[in-house]
Amino acid sequence: MDKQSTRPNEQNEEAGSVLDLLRNALEQYNPRLWTERNISTERGKPLEFANRPWLKQIYDDHHPRITVQKAAQIGATMWAFTQAVYEAAVHGRTCSVQLLIRARPGCYAAWVSAR
Repeated sequence: MDKQSTRPNEQNEEAGSVLDLLRNALEQYNPRLWTERNISTERGKPLEFANRPWLKQIYDDHHPRITVQKAAQIGATMWAFTQAVYEAAVHGRTCSVQLLIRARPGCYAAWVSAR
C-alpha cells in the first residue's frame, strides 16, 4: 500500500519537472516569459503584464529595432533594459540599449543591439 500512496506524488514531481523543462525552453524564445519569471519592479514585485496589456506585444516582438510612439510612464524604458538583460543572460550576447527621444511629444524609439 505504501507504493500506491507514493505513486501520485511521484507523478506530480515528474509532471512538475516536465513543466519546468518546457517553461525553461519557452523562455529561450520568449522574452516576456523570461521577464515574468526573472525581473522585478522597482518595488521588488514581479513584473507582470496583466495590468500592462499594451506591453505584451512589444515584449513578444523579436525584431531587432522597434519604434514605439507612447505616452509617459508606460514601461518602455524598463522593456529596453529588460531586453538587454535577457539577451545577455539567456543568449550570452553583448548588448547595448539605444534610446532616441525626439522633440515631438510622444515619440520614442528604442532598440537593443546584441552581438
